[in-house]
Amino acid sequence: MSALRFLYKKTLKRRDLSFDDLVYPKRPKKLPVVLSPEEIARLIEATPHPMHRAILMVLYGTGFAEPRHRC
Repeated sequence: MSALRFLYKKTLKRRDLSFDDLVYPKRPKKLPVVLSPEEIARLIEATPHPMHRAILMVLYGTGFAEPRHRC
């Protein structure tokens, strides 16, 4: 819808068409995938390098992976 509006208004400079009353389709909201504590423990334990394991533990402990912090 936005692409057609841009095409007609900006590219073709058609002012005779009104796009203000068009209803834009809404995107369905998706629930984030949340790992269980057991899955988190398996993920951390499966990491072979101690530095990577520490990074994962810090990221999980600070809540960095929570979806509410995403932009």
